[in-house]
Amino acid sequence: MNILFISHDSSHTGAPLALLSLVRAIREHIPEVRCTVLILKDGPLTIEFGKECPVIIPQRKPWCLQNLFVPSNLIDRLSIRLFLKHIKHQHFDLIYANSASSLHCAIVLKEILHIPVLLHFHESGINRCYIDIRQSWIHACDHFIAVSPLARQCLADLGADLSKISVIFPTSVFIEQLLNSNDVQEKTAKKDSAKTIVGFVGPLINRKGGDLLPIVLRRLCDRHPDFDFEIRSVGNDHDLERKCLEYDAHRLCVSDKIHFIDPLEDPITVYTEMDMLLVLSREESFSLVVPEFGLLGKPAILFNGSCGVQHFLQHEHNALIVPYLDLDGIADAIYRLGTNDDEKHRMGENLRQVMTEHYTHHDTNGQIINLLREYIS
Repeated sequence: MNILFISHDSSHTGAPLALLSLVRAIREHIPEVRCTVLILKDGPLTIEFGKECPVIIPQRKPWCLQNLFVPSNLIDRLSIRLFLKHIKHQHFDLIYANSASSLHCAIVLKEILHIPVLLHFHESGINRCYIDIRQSWIHACDHFIAVSPLARQCLADLGADLSKISVIFPTSVFIEQLLNSNDVQEKTAKKDSAKTIVGFVGPLINRKGGDLLPIVLRRLCDRHPDFDFEIRSVGNDHDLERKCLEYDAHRLCVSDKIHFIDPLEDPITVYTEMDMLLVLSREESFSLVVPEFGLLGKPAILFNGSCGVQHFLQHEHNALIVPYLDLDGIADAIYRLGTNDDEKHRMGENLRQVMTEHYTHHDTNGQIINLLREYIS
């Protein structure tokens, strides 16, 4: 079996990290399967992918998703011809599009190579506002992996055949690291600051609720003026989004309540310093950072119905689930966990047990590998 994986980028974010974990598992457990990764936008994980398998890293304009196979001059046409010649000589059996952002490229290659396409769908409904996902591309896919029932429903809304959708909850290299670590609990117990540290992880984009952070900070200060807290935002390296947030925080006089941390190769040490995870996503297909925090014994706060990971959560058992866009409710939930250590630890331990149980008995990469074996055969 020879598989061409297509990743929209190689950043330290959910879908590329999940793909890196899968490629490593394939190399370890079924070395007879050959993997090649086509990365449409270069990034820090490219080196890690290169350690596991051959990597194609486009450098010129035609390789960019929006310009792929749309030549504007002779050099472009020559570059594309050389690329297609290289791809055809690899004799791939399957194209594995690792996200909807890589689907257009996968469909074009399917028409040229005449091999099936499997789409790993990490997206949710609101992604259609940001990503061009056409029904004709969905209909051209031969099978789907959805990362949650929420993602499965989104695929169905796009016209996908339900019989072709397999729901497999995602994993990451950090989840594997946490499951195999013997000193995680010891690390998480060392926090001695009286200040409540709230974690917010991911890009500061509208879909992730980054624009809501300054308002949450202001509500917390107004409703609980004596509460000593700080929000640490991890993983956003886009200057414009951060500057917009900083502007709002300055206007609301809460700049001292937020601290930014650039994307990290291994963020787990930073996570251990936090008391809880705040997820402000308007909609998210899963949210891998929730089980990552959960395996550290940290509870989560999120909007009801907005994340596929809610499949594993119970309000007041292992998380606080707040009505959609109820920012007063978010502020009160942070204050509640920040001022009640017993409740915070109880919910965190409950979430740790749930996520440990799931990832101990469900091998995400193993499920995908079995699916690939069945599908190719």
